[in-house]
Amino acid sequence: MGASLTCPFWSGERCLVKEDRRKPIRGPSAPRIVVVEDDPDIASLLVYNLRSEGYFAESTHRGDDAEKMLAESPPNLVILDWMLAGVTGVEICARLRTADAR
Repeated sequence: MGASLTCPFWSGERCLVKEDRRKPIRGPSAPRIVVVEDDPDIASLLVYNLRSEGYFAESTHRGDDAEKMLAESPPNLVILDWMLAGVTGVEICARLRTADAR
């Protein structure tokens, strides 16, 4: 059964939101997410919320550090800022796509 909420993008219309009753996966089998974000406040907020949902989340603030981290142990998901110190997020994304295509 879904909850009824007011949708902010439609004037007063109601929408149904299906409640997600799945339990988060915790422990060593939890999906690993790497947050690459140069703003420490945003990175902390993302990591905190991901961990509270049961994910294994970690962050780094520099592009060159991110490349090393991703090469050592590929995560299930990368949340990547575009403008970073060292290596830009655009460069990291292009390299990940190239490596994935092989």
